[in-house]
Amino acid sequence: MLFDRTLVLDPSTGVFPLEVLGNRAAACSADGREVAVLEGGDVVVCTAADRVAHLVTFGPRDFKHLLATKFGLEDR
Repeated sequence: MLFDRTLVLDPSTGVFPLEVLGNRAAACSADGREVAVLEGGDVVVCTAADRVAHLVTFGPRDFKHLLATKFGLEDR
């Protein structure tokens, strides 16, 4: 998928509904597994977990460079 991204929310966000728009199906994945196929009008409600997730990074990330690499635009 071109724009598949993990959704990480601040704990203060509370309930966060996501609605599938259009007439194409969408895959809903959790922990790397497809858990549902959604159709237009379907809604997924995201809420905070009862556990804290600890994330690790390995140095600074250059967003512009990441986009250029993703879309094959390294020469620009």
